[in-house]
Amino acid sequence: MTDTIRTLNKLLKEKGVSDNTEITRYKGKYHLLHICKNGVPVPLIISKDITKIKDHIEIYCTA
Repeated sequence: MTDTIRTLNKLLKEKGVSDNTEITRYKGKYHLLHICKNGVPVPLIISKDITKIKDHIEIYCTA
């Protein structure tokens, strides 16, 4: 299965962390962002390879 931003956002939702975490693509790089209570995005990981983002989600993102 090909990983896309949409499939990884579904994975975040399944893990229960989609309310304060999101994935974006900017200038050819994928960004996994934590959204703070005041609305400021903090990058957790930045990579050109979306599979590295998926691996990070599977290892570290738990509710």
